[in-house]
Amino acid sequence: MVVVIRWWRDLKKNLMKNKKIRLAALDGLRGIAILLVIFNHIPLKIWYESTPVMIHMCLDFLLVNGKVGVSILFLLTGFLMAWLYPRPKSKIAFWSRRYARLFPAFLVMVASLTIIKINGNLNILEQILVVLGVGMVARIIWGLVLKIGKKIPI
Repeated sequence: MVVVIRWWRDLKKNLMKNKKIRLAALDGLRGIAILLVIFNHIPLKIWYESTPVMIHMCLDFLLVNGKVGVSILFLLTGFLMAWLYPRPKSKIAFWSRRYARLFPAFLVMVASLTIIKINGNLNILEQILVVLGVGMVARIIWGLVLKIGKKIPI
């Protein structure tokens, strides 16, 4: 018990000095959550055909908890955003940063899914290549926009 108290006191001291410290416990929890999500996306038929019968009960427990993994990831993301990012000057500054970070990925997916829907009969490999291609083109365009934006005085 004394060891735990000392560990906690040292951790608090280090965290107060440096907020960028890496929390190994959160890394482990994030790893478990990611595994739960990945396991949940693998079809049950594949799991049952490739594992011994005695593991099936354990698999049922793990695979039903994929949604819990997603919830844990959202919770950790919110905590880490609050912990590591500097406090925004205003709500508008916060939302503009979030928008600038998320909107390009959203546009890539919308453009990719539109191309896939228009073509209609693409196999899975071609669909993946469309998403990757649109992502690379968007990355190049976004980089150019940022370079041009820095040169234009506002």
